[in-house]
Amino acid sequence: MTKSSKLLRKVLAVSLAAAVIGGTGLMTNVGSFLDTTITANAADTAIVTYGDFTYYLYSDHTAAVAAYNGTKDLSSSSLGIPTVLYSSNLGQNYFDYSGSYNVTKLYATAFNGCKIRILSLPRYLQVIFGGFSGAEIGCFSIDSTNSYFSATSGGVLCNKSQTTLAAYPSKPSLYTSGSDYVAIPSTVTKIDDYAFTNYKATSLTVPSSVTYVGRSAFQYSSLQSITFSGNPDFYGAHGESVCSFDDAASLSSIKINGTSGNYSTDGYGMLYNKDKTKFVYCPMGKTSAFNIADTCTEIVDWAFHYSNAKPVIYDNVTTISSTAFDSVKSGFKIYCLKDTTIETFAKNNNLSYGYHFEYTINSDNTVTLTKYSGPYNGPSIPSTIKGKTLTAIGEEAFKNNTTLDGIYLSSTKVTSIGDSAFYGCTKLKNIYLPSTVTSIGKKAFYNTAATSITIPSSMTTIGEEAFYGMSKLESVSIPSKVTTIGTYAFGFCSSLASVTIPNNVTQINFAAFYGCSGLESLSIGSGLKTIGGAAFCNTGLTSQYIPKNVTTINSNAFGYTYNNGYTRNSSFTEISGYPDTAAQTYATNNDIPFTSLLAYSKSSDGKSVTIKKYTGSETNLVIPSTIEGLPVTGIEAYAFNGSSVVSVTLPSSMTTLNGYAFYGASKLTSVTFPSTITSIGSYAFKFCTSLKSIKIPNTITSIGTGAFYGCNTLASVNLGSGLKTIGKYAFTNTALTSVTIPKSVTSIGDHAFGYTYSNSVYTAVDGFKMTGYAYTAADTYATNN
Repeated sequence: MTKSSKLLRKVLAVSLAAAVIGGTGLMTNVGSFLDTTITANAADTAIVTYGDFTYYLYSDHTAAVAAYNGTKDLSSSSLGIPTVLYSSNLGQNYFDYSGSYNVTKLYATAFNGCKIRILSLPRYLQVIFGGFSGAEIGCFSIDSTNSYFSATSGGVLCNKSQTTLAAYPSKPSLYTSGSDYVAIPSTVTKIDDYAFTNYKATSLTVPSSVTYVGRSAFQYSSLQSITFSGNPDFYGAHGESVCSFDDAASLSSIKINGTSGNYSTDGYGMLYNKDKTKFVYCPMGKTSAFNIADTCTEIVDWAFHYSNAKPVIYDNVTTISSTAFDSVKSGFKIYCLKDTTIETFAKNNNLSYGYHFEYTINSDNTVTLTKYSGPYNGPSIPSTIKGKTLTAIGEEAFKNNTTLDGIYLSSTKVTSIGDSAFYGCTKLKNIYLPSTVTSIGKKAFYNTAATSITIPSSMTTIGEEAFYGMSKLESVSIPSKVTTIGTYAFGFCSSLASVTIPNNVTQINFAAFYGCSGLESLSIGSGLKTIGGAAFCNTGLTSQYIPKNVTTINSNAFGYTYNNGYTRNSSFTEISGYPDTAAQTYATNNDIPFTSLLAYSKSSDGKSVTIKKYTGSETNLVIPSTIEGLPVTGIEAYAFNGSSVVSVTLPSSMTTLNGYAFYGASKLTSVTFPSTITSIGSYAFKFCTSLKSIKIPNTITSIGTGAFYGCNTLASVNLGSGLKTIGKYAFTNTALTSVTIPKSVTSIGDHAFGYTYSNSVYTAVDGFKMTGYAYTAADTYATNN
């Protein structure tokens, strides 16, 4: 159809009204639902009002309903259209004829403004011009003897064989008192012109049986979305200015589920050809932004006819029809890239347009995004621009964009985010960064609204003020590769409740977490060495454990507030850590109580120290050789009972491991002995149930009674060449099945090897094997047992 023929169709209703009132001579051709063409010639036409209707009377003794003049609100009753008009009733003969006129036609606006529960159509009806514009109809009914039409039980008007849907009730709930949807017969293959005119529902699903949709099928409807279960053909999808969806002013989304036809749709509800290389149609009700598919290279005729949308069109589109953007509305705007085909077209055709992204091409032929001016609150950033890889978000690219609520970089290869890139984006709450990012610039996310952020695992440094002022940030995951947390990196993240510093971080700079007033939990990793001044000033911390690997804690790092000067925070009550470390020094210098996780006592002569109790959470513990400058010479009984320690290294200052020292350390798996130790006390490792193997160094000469009793997973023991005495029960109730005894051993106590003990009874372990030298203590023990 040409553009002028569309105009003729739109004028038709007005022209007919003029003919009814004035009877002027007018001849025109108009299409019907059933593909019939009627010629109305005023010279052979009379206009008459009878009862509640105005009719056209034709010389072939047929009549057309031109207007309904009766009660408009029939929402709870029915209206029947007369089947035959008799000249005798009309009061005169027309065209010198007498007799009757069969009512065979209806005009589009005949029932404009009416609400009708059931509309009964005339028995001889053949043609409906332009649907039922402006009417709310609950159900159609027609005599079963009609040769052209039939109605379903739900009131859907079809052709006789119910293969063409002629008219769908615009307001089915007037009839059903329920949903505004009634079943479309599965026999329907065609939806005819104007079939859903004035339909009041907002969504519709069309069955897969439908293979064709006619002209303006959904005109003046309230539909916002249409889903086609199949993949039909559409009127006007081949270049005509009128199409199946014309005058569906609210329609914003089309979805095609079928794959066997010529069309496809995208997530925005846009219509494409099957492989999405051609953009076919943008629904008239689409007013928001959307991306044209990156596979699309062509925009066809009338694709944006009467559009008020905001399409984002990249450089993939190279062919544009001259009529593609005809008659767009005032709110229509194209977003594109600079120096592209679409920019040139927009300029030449006076179309409103703007740049979605601005960019620069780097010396290595990659791209930096320098400015975003697009329509989205949450744009997806492209991986390439003009065929070149996007690797950087430039300085201030999104600065002070107060509508931006999400940024999606996860599908890109961006490696750096520039200074102040998202500064002042006060609504930005969804941040998705790719794993390729290695640097985040100063104030990059200053004062954004995210509640959480996952920093990419590739990051090694968190830059100065990178997340400063993110007052809604509740959680952050710092990746394991980070070694430095910059100055004010998380300053004033007042909702941040807990932070875990991974083991690779060696330095936390000045005021890194300053002003995190909600911060109540801090876990410091085993690699941290330096904590900068005021790093945790003005936080909610009331106590802190600091591991012994931290060697420097600068002023006001913990336990201080700042308000025109630093003030000791009385709510901060304790620092815990290890003696003779930076933690103790900081606590002492700042009048903060210090709790040692290695409780100790001095000898009576004040010349040595003994470990009394371990209360720390470190699993890999190295016991210091000195505390307060005094040698650590012993571990008291039960010092590690119930602790979480997994491995322990004993200090070289010790010569004797006291009895019961690690009694009940059920998580202990390994022990490193110094070369200074000569004896292991009685029951020193009793019930260390995770200890699977042990190596006794050559310097140890004695293992005390029950030293490894109840170590029920201990399956391997390597005894050193200096060992002389092994106490009774030393290895009872272990997993040992064999042992090699060095010839240095001169004494082995009762049940030391090869026995279990339960209910006061010792039981020999079947098949236990002892290896050693003849005529030694090993030989004697084996013989006696």
